[in-house]
Amino acid sequence: MSTTTLHTTFIYGLCDPETGEIRYVGKSKNVEKRIREHLRPCALLANTHKIFWIKSLLARRLIPIFKILLVVPASIADAEEIKLIATMRASGARLTNTADGGEGGHVGKEAHLKQAAALRGRKVIRSPEHNAKIVACNRARATDPAWRAKISKRATDRVKTERPRLMEQLKVAWFAPRTKRYECVCLGCGSEFIAKNTRKKYCRPQCAINAWKRRDRKVRAGVPA
Repeated sequence: MSTTTLHTTFIYGLCDPETGEIRYVGKSKNVEKRIREHLRPCALLANTHKIFWIKSLLARRLIPIFKILLVVPASIADAEEIKLIATMRASGARLTNTADGGEGGHVGKEAHLKQAAALRGRKVIRSPEHNAKIVACNRARATDPAWRAKISKRATDRVKTERPRLMEQLKVAWFAPRTKRYECVCLGCGSEFIAKNTRKKYCRPQCAINAWKRRDRKVRAGVPA
């Protein structure tokens, strides 16, 4: 890898494939890898404006188009990203960035207020009558034989599928090679050796035999071991 690549950062944009509008601005030293990371299933589990936008495209069998906006030295990449995001927002761009850019992200006061308003909007306030209706419905369903049989069948099926999987994982973990090692001192010759556990007292079988012979000679001579 060349020195130019190591010290160069790409500031890119994710564009709407239908309108060409830039909806997200980011930076990376490896743009192609970063674009693939945006589309990974684990990355799509987050609840952000950008993720909701990408999911809406995927639902229509579309993917974002990436566009390299700037190529800057790595030392000023954070400042350039912050400046570009601010400029685009001032010009009316509908960016899905929740942060102002830069290393680690700097969420502004406006973004905090917007997130708080969205969370407050999701709060569900039920009346006492509605809560009583839900409780009565759950109690009636709990005593329904058909419902209880359905729940029992689901639990039985879950055990049939989960038990073999868990047993297989247990076997793999049980027979997996142990990588932990312990530094020990041989009681026979006094040399240091590496063992898989702390119960091993001798570095080799001959040291154990020699130690036993020395002890046996002392016992025959009347000297306590």
